[in-house]
Amino acid sequence: MNSNNEKKSKTSAARPEAKSQAPEEVVVESAQDVISQFLSKGKSNAAKYIDIIDEMMDDYLEYNWAESTLLDIYDFIKKEGYITEKQIEAVENIRQSHL
Repeated sequence: MNSNNEKKSKTSAARPEAKSQAPEEVVVESAQDVISQFLSKGKSNAAKYIDIIDEMMDDYLEYNWAESTLLDIYDFIKKEGYITEKQIEAVENIRQSHL
């Protein structure tokens, strides 16, 4: 009879561990959702900033001092298919500099 009691205590001790693992899986899925949302936002901004950079490069006299930065960002967007928040900040800072 002792062996049955031992088996029950071992089984009940294992159950709390299994319950604690489930929330970790949910956290991993949530992190993936956040990453997906971040990348989607960058992709949706990519086309917009390709157009903005094109317009800026058309106005060469205003932005020639920033040509290499703008072209680097433009090439990155074309190659990778998205734009980062820091690249957006850089483009916006350059745009604001001539106003």
